[in-house]
Amino acid sequence: MKIVRFCSLVLLLFALTSPLSAARLAKGESYSLPKEESLNTDLYFGGDALDIAGRVNGSLLAGCKTAQISGTILRNLFLACEKLTLNGTVTGDILACGSEMKLNGTVGGALRVAARRVNLKGTIGADILAGCQELTIDSLAEVKGDVIAGCQTLKINGTVNGKIRAAAKKVVINGTVAGDVNLMLGDDRAAITLTDNCRILGNLHYRAHKELNLDNTNGVKGEIKFIPLPRPAKPRLCWSKLRLGITIFSILAALVITFILIAICRQPLERAIENCGQRFGSTIGLGAVALFAPPVALIIAAIFIITIPAVIIAKIGYLIILYLAKTLTGIFLGRILFRLFGAANVSLWLAGPLGVIIVYCLCAIPVIGWLFWLFVLLLGFGIFIRLVQSFTLTQKPVP
Repeated sequence: MKIVRFCSLVLLLFALTSPLSAARLAKGESYSLPKEESLNTDLYFGGDALDIAGRVNGSLLAGCKTAQISGTILRNLFLACEKLTLNGTVTGDILACGSEMKLNGTVGGALRVAARRVNLKGTIGADILAGCQELTIDSLAEVKGDVIAGCQTLKINGTVNGKIRAAAKKVVINGTVAGDVNLMLGDDRAAITLTDNCRILGNLHYRAHKELNLDNTNGVKGEIKFIPLPRPAKPRLCWSKLRLGITIFSILAALVITFILIAICRQPLERAIENCGQRFGSTIGLGAVALFAPPVALIIAAIFIITIPAVIIAKIGYLIILYLAKTLTGIFLGRILFRLFGAANVSLWLAGPLGVIIVYCLCAIPVIGWLFWLFVLLLGFGIFIRLVQSFTLTQKPVP
């Protein structure tokens, strides 16, 4: 349940791509959309049970214990739940996390999932990115893109029209793979099983500590190549401790800055956050301009010697805003998170620190952390502009 709660916070960032005013917030222990009904907007839900038999003409963001979708989601599905059963259709992408995922229906886009067990019996229209204990692609399933997975057990009984790149302990291929298969087996007891039904139309390359005895090598049309995997060196404890210390210090410093900002400018910050929620798209646009335009202007200004002192001052100001971007985004994220679960009037003293910690955790994720970092900077610069506008409105004299 801890991973479900944490990943639900991750899903919130992706849900922010649509304005809050364009969505419906469903409250209560359960929510159901009957088969004959349709909802012409995005749907947000937080509760125990979710049942979608009708049609959602938008995206669905939900955090719940169980979710059953037999209807249609016209856009994307963002879900954190203990158990998901999909018998219907999601036209867009799925971003989900939880314990058990049964995907028997059709997904038009990509599948991004983190779960204990994922069982796929339907069709995925694009790639699969999965982190789980067990990923099974059933004999009736079809993946039209690539499969990228990190798991203990990977079973391919169906059809993959793209490539497979996986790190696993046990791999069973009992179906058809149209592209190359690249595997990393870091465990000494790892195994690759190629059954009589295995058909790999590309190459099979695997990295392991020792070469494996493979059955049905005739099922691989391309090259079979073993790449020795070196034994991991003993980690340097001093560097690990230093990196951990720097990370903890950065988070603590950000929390201090958060408290200072709230103490100094709480009311303008409240107005800026409210404005960002109502005009999220334009805030991202303002953030993009504020993030990318100043460096170009500073480079041009540096050409003229007379402007060098001004350029130095401008650079310092730009770096300060760059540092504050994570903090401002964290305060905004904390407020939206509490609002999503029905606590719209929660104090910034509580929402701010929680949001900042979440932002720093997301930016620290390996490989994809830079995507969150870029999004945080865009949003943070936009919030800073809204904050300046709030100060300007506050300073205007009353006639």
